[in-house]
Amino acid sequence: MEKDVFEKKIREGEISTEDILNEKFMKQYTKFNSYEDMEEEINKRTTKRTDMNKLLKIIFKEKTQFKDMEDMKKKAIEFYMLMN
Repeated sequence: MEKDVFEKKIREGEISTEDILNEKFMKQYTKFNSYEDMEEEINKRTTKRTDMNKLLKIIFKEKTQFKDMEDMKKKAIEFYMLMN
């Protein structure tokens, strides 16, 4: 499958974020065991006054090899295409 076709399927919901950010990817490129673990970390650290952009930058810096979610998704797409 071509990368642009694959990215279109993601945008249209045919392939979910959870599919590309699977356990194998998360274990290899982050300090999380799964995407759900990452969401739990974000939720635990969120308060009513949390600046979400700032929190996400901190979490990405501390626990991943990526600068942000888009950067991580790009790598996850490459990883998914190689594995499937």
